Amino acid sequence: MLAGHYGLSRTTVAKWRSRSGTADAPMGPRERRSTALTPLDDVMGCLRDSIRKLTRSSACVAVSNAMAGPC
Repeated sequence: MLAGHYGLSRTTVAKWRSRSGTADAPMGPRERRSTALTPLDDVMGCLRDSIRKLTRSSACVAVSNAMAGPC
């Protein structure tokens, strides 16, 4: 039997046999989410290559001074 040959449970083989196709089912979230947490993180992503010593805290200070508001 397939289950014994491949080390699977019989219920898994039964599920696979009942499927109409061989394509894998999509995994993961249905909608993609942005990986950026805040607008400051977007700025950090853009400037990281050009300003090597830039940290998130120093960028926060610079942005808050320029915008007159907290990060």
